[in-house]
Amino acid sequence: MSNNINSGLVDQVLCSNIPIDPIIFNVLDILGSGTTIPSVFFDGNPILASTPYNGISWNFIGGQVIISGTPIGLDTLEYTVNGIPTGSPSCLLTSLSGTITSQAASLSIFSSEFTNNQIICIGTSIAPIIYDYTGIIASIDLPDGVIAQSNTSGNQYTISGTPLAVGYYNYAITTETVCGFETLLGEITVIPPITGNTSGTATTTNCDGSEFTLIGGILNSSANTNYTYLWVYSTSITGPYDPAPGINTNANYEGTIYLANDTLYFRRFVYAGDCYDFAAPVMVQVIPLGTNPNMIAFAGADQTISLGQSVELVTTGVNISEYNWSPTNGLSSSTISNPFASPVSTTIYTLTVQDIYGCSYSDDLTVTVLTDYSLTIPSLITPNDDGSNDFWEIPESLFYTGTSVKIINREGQEVYSSSSYDNTWDGTFNGKLLPEATYYYFIQFPNSEITHKGPVTILRNIK
Repeated sequence: MSNNINSGLVDQVLCSNIPIDPIIFNVLDILGSGTTIPSVFFDGNPILASTPYNGISWNFIGGQVIISGTPIGLDTLEYTVNGIPTGSPSCLLTSLSGTITSQAASLSIFSSEFTNNQIICIGTSIAPIIYDYTGIIASIDLPDGVIAQSNTSGNQYTISGTPLAVGYYNYAITTETVCGFETLLGEITVIPPITGNTSGTATTTNCDGSEFTLIGGILNSSANTNYTYLWVYSTSITGPYDPAPGINTNANYEGTIYLANDTLYFRRFVYAGDCYDFAAPVMVQVIPLGTNPNMIAFAGADQTISLGQSVELVTTGVNISEYNWSPTNGLSSSTISNPFASPVSTTIYTLTVQDIYGCSYSDDLTVTVLTDYSLTIPSLITPNDDGSNDFWEIPESLFYTGTSVKIINREGQEVYSSSSYDNTWDGTFNGKLLPEATYYYFIQFPNSEITHKGPVTILRNIK
């Protein structure tokens, strides 16, 4: 039995998933010894022809043993081909042996996922980066302070050490085997220590159920670095701290504080890879809603006015940052502490205030409007065209439809009359100036028996 000239190598090393070059043995009959019968063993196991063993099988065709196939798995298969003559017992068994070695890809990462992409603070050792490999291995562009070395068995390659300088390092690991060249890339980013991390103002005081915002400090900038934030909180300044409620991964934090937990502590955790920093905690405290004694009866007392008149609403309270009156009808302003109110009907006004702590308080007052035909009647007019007091104006009369006015002189002669007075009498009669004197008015209303009467004097030479 001999190796055929067209056979592949008896011992073969190849990459996984690659077919072997067929290994061919010539099986020769020995003269006078009858037929030679072949048998084949894989890894010491007798294997029948055409029966695959780990992807490899053999056949006996035309006096040749042909071993072929594609190895399954990563291992070395040992085979033996025997030739057994069936004739003369003086002819002994002949054997030929070889190996088929299937190799994996020559380079792969063995350590935990993403260890080949690290972000660390300067002065910190990297997490060891371990590669499985075969063949010849080398590293390129590792940062100063970081080394790579093989283990004693020569199948693992470990990168370790402490980088000496801040920077972004894109390194390469290469191998050379029968499968060719392979390269894996990795990144080591070394950043300065995180500085500027704060959790906001030292103390934030709010009301039960009110919102608050903590503005985190601005971090030192570092190229190629994206910082990740996590806000945590606790009922004790010493912790333990848990993730804060709501959206807690932004640079700033917005939350709501309730009386049930009247004092909470918040702090910001910042990290980039293995580089991290905890800011000092800040306290957020509750002032219970509605317990400020300075807010009791703060909208003022109820008021009563006659139709057409106004009254100033005088409020109390301290540390008020915002006023809002509702409804706004009849008010000189709805956002000040002491507006004048001139409603035309009885109105309940609600004042809502917010103090400097963000607490809101509300109080009501009633302005009662009397339809009592009370008038503010001037007893003097000075119609000299100076723009002041040129007309006899009774403001409240405009609120009473159909107010009639009659004016007479001291002789009883009527010098003016109107069935719906509109505040336009200017001391004339039939378009002519009346003499300076005292006249007498009579004011009546269509739905009332009330009559207002009294003197009104005309003077023109007042400057």
